[in-house]
Amino acid sequence: MVLLAVFVGQGLMFIRANSQTFDEAIHLVSGYSYLTTRDFRLFPQHAPLVPELSALPVYLWYRLPFKPIPELWNRVKEQEIFGWTLGRDFLYGSPVAASRLLTLSRIPNLLLGAILVALVGWWSFRLWGAAAAIVGIWLAAVDPNLVANSSLVTSDLAPALFSFATLYLLWEYKRRTSGWLLAATGISLGLALVSKFSTVLLLPILALVVIGEGLSLPESKLTNKPGSHAGKMVEGFAAAGLILFFAALVVPLAYFGFRRGFFGWIAGFQAVMALQKVGFRAYLMGSYSGQGWWSYFLVAFLVKTPAGTLFLIFSPYVESARRSAARKRFSSLFPPSPSSRPHQLARSTSAFGIFSRCIPFSSSSPRASLQPLFAAPG
Repeated sequence: MVLLAVFVGQGLMFIRANSQTFDEAIHLVSGYSYLTTRDFRLFPQHAPLVPELSALPVYLWYRLPFKPIPELWNRVKEQEIFGWTLGRDFLYGSPVAASRLLTLSRIPNLLLGAILVALVGWWSFRLWGAAAAIVGIWLAAVDPNLVANSSLVTSDLAPALFSFATLYLLWEYKRRTSGWLLAATGISLGLALVSKFSTVLLLPILALVVIGEGLSLPESKLTNKPGSHAGKMVEGFAAAGLILFFAALVVPLAYFGFRRGFFGWIAGFQAVMALQKVGFRAYLMGSYSGQGWWSYFLVAFLVKTPAGTLFLIFSPYVESARRSAARKRFSSLFPPSPSSRPHQLARSTSAFGIFSRCIPFSSSSPRASLQPLFAAPG
């Protein structure tokens, strides 16, 4: 609780000290327009859940009328620049001060960030006990990237939380099958999909778990029979189908209707893919590019992650490799013992590895993101 309070305190200070960042206004006005008009023409390439959550406190507290200039509102689909103008007008042209609107709209993301920090600690505890939990939650609570992304009206924190939660719930389900865990995994997947379209990467991860490990249905008798590989596969695909079913129930809720929800999500995903073909102008280490760099996320991860955290993440693997090489040299003299296995050191500091995945699918590799699913509790 103390570390969670530290995290929230840092976030509140960040919120009070920082003015509007580049895209907060359009995220806010998009969410407010979704809540008041049920029209999703603004910023369709961004999934609606985060803008809606951010705008909800403003909507409930102030009930500001949303009356955009008709010329701008009607031409938003033609040119995106009009949406940015609407965002500026809403934030700075409202009767409520912009600072109050920003402060109120940033609170939901901060709460989601606190949940993510707590989940990092809880999963660390479930895997390796109290010491790992303390280290994991400490690293997450003081990480500047996590604090900053939790204190702004942006669409990065929520998909990190729900992606991480989906993997955690899937991990729990593989260890103790139950109906509520299966449903919770699907709901978390659905929340991830309506938080950011790039979380579709969770779908092949789910497929890999089904094919590589196999899932079983609660209270199943098929997988208890000898030679029941085919039964495991059938149950695995059935469990995956149920996860997708619960996810599909969540998606329309963010669009306030089943028909509008499915078509709205597909239209948003198509908008993202269309923008990907055009390319985004990006900056990296003194260079601009419209097509990006294959090394962008690797460089960003190494630059943005605190040096101390990087050391704690990678040092167990370096030490493990060193011990493995030493054991090979002296294997003829000293036979290996269970206590000297190189992965024991990695386990003892695996909270760091878990923390490195608390912003999944933005800086971690797919292989690293999958590792907690297959790690055996020690």
